[in-house]
Amino acid sequence: MDETALVDRPAGDDRSADDNQIARLVARDTGGAPASLAGSTAILVLGMHRSGTSAVHQLLGLAGAELPANVMPGDEHNAKGYFEPWRIAMFNDERLRAAGGAWDDVFGFPFRPVPRREERRWLVRAEALLEEEYGRARYPLLKDPRITVLMPFWRTLFDD
Repeated sequence: MDETALVDRPAGDDRSADDNQIARLVARDTGGAPASLAGSTAILVLGMHRSGTSAVHQLLGLAGAELPANVMPGDEHNAKGYFEPWRIAMFNDERLRAAGGAWDDVFGFPFRPVPRREERRWLVRAEALLEEEYGRARYPLLKDPRITVLMPFWRTLFDD
């Protein structure tokens, strides 16, 4: 299947066909996915700060995708809230710093890898954090501008 294909549902899966219309779903083998997220399809909203990602994220949440347990609250810059996973955003900041980057580093792209062993430790932490934030969500909805730079890191986790 190509990347825009709908996910094949295993026997016994009670998802309706309408559930598959929430967003583009990527068919993938979930053998290495966190146990609580096996069979789930993560929906990522990618874009940098002040680009409308909060609005898109909120609409997808209203359509049935599931927000994380801890969402970043609003402030004077965005009264309705950012709809970003607070703990994952902090994790992403740490990961960017580990490679000498920062969320506001205009030269932070392309992605800066860290040594392979260190990267594995980061992936284990990210996997645990996803489980804590999304539990058994069918369509975990993830939006954080930092992921735009860290997409190679997150893709490794989601591809597993």
